[in-house]
Order: sequence, then structure tokens, then C-alpha cells
Amino acid sequence: MKKIFLIIYILIGVTLPFMSAHAMQTYIGVQIDIASTISSCEEVGCTSDRNWCLPGDISSSVDGTQLTVMGGENCEIVNGGAGELNCSALSTVSGSGTTNPQTVGKNSPLCADSSDIIWSGLIDLEASTKYVLKLSTSSYCPGIVIGTTVKYCMVSGEENQNCIDTCAKYGLLPRYFLSLCIDNWLSDCAGIEALKRSDCTECNPSETHNYYDSSGRCYHKEVGGMTDCNAMGIGTFRVCDCSFNETPNSFYFYFTTPENL
Repeated sequence: MKKIFLIIYILIGVTLPFMSAHAMQTYIGVQIDIASTISSCEEVGCTSDRNWCLPGDISSSVDGTQLTVMGGENCEIVNGGAGELNCSALSTVSGSGTTNPQTVGKNSPLCADSSDIIWSGLIDLEASTKYVLKLSTSSYCPGIVIGTTVKYCMVSGEENQNCIDTCAKYGLLPRYFLSLCIDNWLSDCAGIEALKRSDCTECNPSETHNYYDSSGRCYHKEVGGMTDCNAMGIGTFRVCDCSFNETPNSFYFYFTTPENL
């Protein structure tokens, strides 16, 4: 199974008071402009170039997307953008969001069709200096990763879609047995809030499946098990477990600070 991301990012700097005449303290933010995937994974039904996102994570900083700002006198990107040499980490943050500095919590996936930004921690940058950004993922999940020993990739789709269509939006198949979908239990609504990118107006237990409605009410399944893959209701958005590739990967990009800071 192989997938390759092609990512174009937008670099955002928020300058704080100068530390010296040639340096500044700042946060670095990355927003996904384009993300696509080339895959060969027929065993789980993957297709290519489907609305791809970098994973979020609500349980820890391990399974979400991680941003590292790297530097060093001889720091460089090697192997066609697949690795680095002689670089040291200046700042590392996991997750996604729009705050400075980034806090680990309800971290949404980083998608090309959203305004989500992943921010670095506060770092000192020198003028006219080349740095390296490293984006690391623990898997190719276009949603949020939950679980410990057994991990699940949860995504949401359009209104009134079943899990077959919801997973297909990302070129995936739902986790299923015969005609039934695996529906992972959620202890609260944090995962649903991460996928809908807003707080739930209500958080209620559900005996059927994980979903939220057009009014922002959320329903989380308290007991894991099988559910109807085709189930959907008027005004609801299903949250589905999809098949995914758990292979980690990293992507590297250069950026250079301006001459006058």
C-alpha cells in the first residue's frame, strides 16, 4: 500500500517584540492549500486524489499531524523532499487550529477546503535565513484517529449520506463485516466536535450510530458494535469509521525569512 501527498502550504508569521536587531520571536503557521493522494490499495478500496486531509487527533499528540520547525547551519532537505540532513528541531506542535500558540485538544483534520492552521510554538528566527518545515503524520487518515491498541479513522461527510458514501468521499471504504459497519464507541462528543469544527449545542448518547444534526446537536455511541452502513436520516451527518493506511510519513518544505525583520 502506498500513498503520496502533494502539499502546497501558506506560511504565516505573527511577529512579537524584537529580541535583537536581526532576529524576531514569532509563530509559524501552515495552512493546506492543495492536498492530493496517489494510492494503490485495492484491498481497502482506495482511489486517488479524493479530498485528502492530514489527520487530527483528540486523544494525544501522537496520532495527529505534527509540525516541526527545523534549522541548523547545514540543515537541508534530501531524498527528493522525503528527508532532512543536519537539522535540529526548534519547535514542535501537534494538532490543528487557529490559536497562538496551538493547544492540544479538539484538533480537526487539516484539509485544503478549510481555514484551519497548524501553528508552531514561539521561536526565534534570524533574518535572511533558510529554515525547514516538517509535517509528520502517523497514518493516512483524512479525519481523526482514535483508539490505542486498535486505531480507528473517523470521518464525516455531507448531510444525509450513509457511511458508504461518507467514506467514499475520501476514496475509502467503511470498516464493515458483511453488510454492517463497525461503529466505534465515543466516550463524549469531542471527536464529533473536531470533525464538525464547532462545539456541539447538545451532547447526547445514541443507541444507533455516531452523528450530528443540522442544528449542532451531537449523538455519540456509548457501546461499540455493528450498525447499518446505509442508515441515514433527514438533517443528519454521520460520523463513520473508514479503512485507512497506518503507515507514518513526513513531508519537508523550505522557507526563508525576510532580510529586514
